[in-house]
Amino acid sequence: MYDPNPPPPPPPLPPVATVIKNKAKYNISISGEAVSEKTDIVTGNIIAEESAKGSFTDARNNKVYGTIKIGSQVWMSENLDVNVYTSGEKIPRVKSAGDWQKAGMKGAPASCYYEHDETNGNKYGALYNAFAVNKLLAPAGWHIATKAEWEKLTNYLGSGKIAAIKMKNLTGWATNPQQQVSGFAGLPSGIRDSNGKFG
Repeated sequence: MYDPNPPPPPPPLPPVATVIKNKAKYNISISGEAVSEKTDIVTGNIIAEESAKGSFTDARNNKVYGTIKIGSQVWMSENLDVNVYTSGEKIPRVKSAGDWQKAGMKGAPASCYYEHDETNGNKYGALYNAFAVNKLLAPAGWHIATKAEWEKLTNYLGSGKIAAIKMKNLTGWATNPQQQVSGFAGLPSGIRDSNGKFG
């Protein structure tokens, strides 16, 4: 079910204290949850915690995906690339702009690789239309992030453009960041609009 007018998520808890521990500084909320990244007290650089990085294997195709813990949340650090739902049902892979457009007009799921080049799947994963995303697309034990979860992530990293820069990979973008600070290292994998055009 989709609610076009969901209630707004509760605002993030404001920081109530700054913690300085092991040469790192970060803010915590009244519940004791970290609400900012840890920064080095001397340089001010964000401290990436290696223990925050992990991986899991998607049983559908035995592909290993990286994970990253940012704040209190764990995210996949790679785009999904599967051709079946968790139910075992195949996800249609379209080969033309017309087929992508037809699937959207019918309300049918569809997937593809950017520019229909399968080698893009190795680096960027696959592209899925909204009808594919709204089925059982996420790996077992995972789910598609909600708006509130995205907002929690971006608020933790400084909101808006600041968060976006912190999540970019060091290369691949028109404007590359000077340092990779969140561990997420997002790549510009592209989009496909309802008319089947890539961008």
